[in-house]
Amino acid sequence: LVTGIEGNFADDPTGGFIRRGWERMNAMVREKGYSLKTNGRWFEEELEPRAEGNLRLDLYAEIS
Repeated sequence: LVTGIEGNFADDPTGGFIRRGWERMNAMVREKGYSLKTNGRWFEEELEPRAEGNLRLDLYAEIS
């Protein structure tokens, strides 16, 4: 399962945009009735940002 996020620490010094991305991922798991893989990997991949100064990530979680 994957979702993308983008934001910056100048506007959001606590990195809440990253937390909200993981919360959105968890909501997708619940809404779609997916199950997270036991001992599955959760990871982030840094991508080229769309806007200068931003951090853009794809968030991944293994489902079964």
